[in-house]
Amino acid sequence: DGKGTIYGLLKDDYIIRETSAPSGYTLAKDVTVSADSFDSKGATATITDKKAVTTVSGTKTWKDNDDQDGKRPDSIKVNLLANGKVVQSKTVKASDNWKYSFTNLPEFENGKKITYTVTEDAVAGYTSTVDGYNVTNNHTPATVKVSGSKTWKDNNNQDGIRPSSITVNLLANGRQVASKTVSASDNWQYSFDNLAAYANGQKITYTVTENAVAGYTSTVDGYNITNTHNPTTPKKPQVPNNPTTPKEPQVPSNGNKVTPKAYTQGKTYEKTGKLPQTGNESSMGMMLIGLVTLLLSLGLVVISRFTI
Repeated sequence: DGKGTIYGLLKDDYIIRETSAPSGYTLAKDVTVSADSFDSKGATATITDKKAVTTVSGTKTWKDNDDQDGKRPDSIKVNLLANGKVVQSKTVKASDNWKYSFTNLPEFENGKKITYTVTEDAVAGYTSTVDGYNVTNNHTPATVKVSGSKTWKDNNNQDGIRPSSITVNLLANGRQVASKTVSASDNWQYSFDNLAAYANGQKITYTVTENAVAGYTSTVDGYNITNTHNPTTPKKPQVPNNPTTPKEPQVPSNGNKVTPKAYTQGKTYEKTGKLPQTGNESSMGMMLIGLVTLLLSLGLVVISRFTI
């Protein structure tokens, strides 16, 4: 019945100390019995053993890039299990620095030590891991991809001024965060990958711009860029109003026909018929003398041949 008696004690001051506590209980504190506590029957003291208690404490950790996507709740619910059975629950908030404690928990049950564990009610968008009594919630921030293409409207580079590459700039909420060189080897296509979808819980608006291209005007439709250049059209040659028709060349007159006659050496002949005009009488005379001389020479040759 938990009672005990010590006999033969003198009336004096004593300390009663428990050296061993029953299973599931803690050692009682020392009890002092003073000489004044004694009467004719002795002195009475009570030692009370308390059940052994324990505390379960833990911390909640968030791994969500400082709540980048804005999905972190205002509070979570942590459950305490004793030997696998939920015995308590507690709401944990940022105002608690995401810390919690379960206190004055019995350490033993039916003489056996109780095993305490913790769980957490599911948090949307997060996965939960428990290490001892510490709970970590993980959320991988959402990502997006921005991709587009470049279109040239320049009549198949008719003027030969299309550049070998262009620079496309990526803007997040109006602020440039990345750039990319795009060329024909990429089929004039580009993409920016693994971009954060949110910042401070707000959806990010992504836009693109292009560094100016000489000789082209640029338009953007979504993430697609079109560069337009109007090729130069050559001017048509001017046609004269009244083209000059060349004059027909003058055909010289044939003059009078001269019929050659046979000449005899030593005989004098008179000029008959008109010779073509060549400019003046002196010239005509010279031509006549030359012709006569030639004919005479031919005549002499013929005569000489027959004479021989």
